[in-house]
Amino acid sequence: MHDNHRIPPLIMEETTFYVDTGKGFNLSAGLQLKPNAPSEGIVILCHGILNTRFSKTILCVIERIPYHTLSFDFQGNGLSGGTTTYGNYYEEVENIRCIITYVRENLNPRYDHTEAPSNRFKPEQLEELQKKGSFVWIKYSDREYIIRDDDLKERNNLDTSVVRNIDKQKVKVLTIHGSKDEVCSVKDAYIYDKLIGPEPYHKLMIVQDADHRFGNINHQKIMAGAITSWLDENKSWVFNEIGYV
Repeated sequence: MHDNHRIPPLIMEETTFYVDTGKGFNLSAGLQLKPNAPSEGIVILCHGILNTRFSKTILCVIERIPYHTLSFDFQGNGLSGGTTTYGNYYEEVENIRCIITYVRENLNPRYDHTEAPSNRFKPEQLEELQKKGSFVWIKYSDREYIIRDDDLKERNNLDTSVVRNIDKQKVKVLTIHGSKDEVCSVKDAYIYDKLIGPEPYHKLMIVQDADHRFGNINHQKIMAGAITSWLDENKSWVFNEIGYV
């Protein structure tokens, strides 16, 4: 599940550090400063399930967009402390909040969650879940990723349709989704677009034949190019909304 890579050599400068969550553990993070960045803004990058800030997708974005970036490991992943559970989105939101607060103070949905992919868990694992209330899904490094019945229910009951209540004047979102995503159905991207779209509030880009991890290098280039273009297009809006970019 892990992609163990180092930051590409063309990154001019990277500073690694830990952010105290105030909950007894720290988050591992890295700030990548780019020469001749088009603004002083920092793009925060989040990895996927059971991965790290050194995933191929994260490194691709770091390498290919001209903006300063900050990547970090969610709790219980990579070099961060704490533990992780299946569907712990609220905890991950708090992780992101900690990182954003750190940046501001120190550095100047999936839609329908009940449709989990049928190939994510094996029949024998689901049987063990029913009998024992939990099972070990994956072992990684020196940790075990345990799926608990309560965690699965909480994930499935998560209502992300509340995004329709977001003040669209204060938020702009870019969604890049692979047409052959085997984990999150592409139809969810269209549903999400209906909830928070249309442009300029939400821009939806479907990359043909791309999978969940954007493992193909050409798909990665398309993704990175789309991110850069979107950031360039919205720099003035960010400045007007929050006062700096």
